[in-house]
Amino acid sequence: MKLLRELTADDLRTTPVWKSLGGPDEKAIAEPTSRETLSERERETFLALTEFVLGNGQKHIGFCSPVDDSGLDYVQPVIVTTRGQVSFWFDQPPAQGVVEEQWSRLGVPESEVFPIEYTCLVPVDGRMVRGTILHIESMGGVA
Repeated sequence: MKLLRELTADDLRTTPVWKSLGGPDEKAIAEPTSRETLSERERETFLALTEFVLGNGQKHIGFCSPVDDSGLDYVQPVIVTTRGQVSFWFDQPPAQGVVEEQWSRLGVPESEVFPIEYTCLVPVDGRMVRGTILHIESMGGVA
């Protein structure tokens, strides 16, 4: 088991599917699995290896929850960097300082971040989940 916020790109490359065990944001836990595929019929929450391509062409590794890809609030994609994680879904609109810190983790200005194309590298019912992120979102809408 591992704190979700401590999950690294190497962890994801070694073990592409992790089971989310929940917990509050800072204490959320995930455990590695031997899964190679997922299904929309899953009852549990899984996090899967995902590739991201920023608007400037820069590539990153991270994870998403691909089983229900009906919205960013379900997929909750996260880029994993050596300086920390970069989220695109927040329960509450993030403070400006939080957003600026995220872009510094990527090493690029916000103008080069979007649009972001992502592809989950773990098949869900035989298909690859893909999407485009145009901006950070929260329960209150665009953040």
